[in-house]
Amino acid sequence: MDSVATAIIGFIFVCIVMPHIVKHRHQFYMALVLMLVAMFGTGAAMIIGNQGFRIFMSAVVIILEAMAVLLLVMAAGGLTARELAGNMVRAYEVMRRGETEKEIIIPTGPAPGGKKDEEERPPRQVIDEPRPGRDKDQGPIPFE
Repeated sequence: MDSVATAIIGFIFVCIVMPHIVKHRHQFYMALVLMLVAMFGTGAAMIIGNQGFRIFMSAVVIILEAMAVLLLVMAAGGLTARELAGNMVRAYEVMRRGETEKEIIIPTGPAPGGKKDEEERPPRQVIDEPRPGRDKDQGPIPFE
């Protein structure tokens, strides 16, 4: 797990050198704090030396590093947690179905209410024809 921490710290230094990469500063600073806490936890586990505490701190450090990675992705990508979650759900749907768009099913059979006869439909009206009782030469219909 040291290589993961090294990659995260390396990306943090890249963001410090090139600050235009970071679009959300608060998320970046939270990731920095999480990594500092993870480093402190790793050091505390080495100092205390109890095997149970080491295992517990290893689990905590893994969770903190995973959260730091997510925060750095959101900070560099300019995403909020809701947008990231929405993108992940859509990505899961694509992986599950193997398509990029949802399938639209158009029924080809008769309508649920049954097919209407031609006699039951209202007569077709053409808009270009003049209204009954009005001559074609009278000009346009006034809108007043």
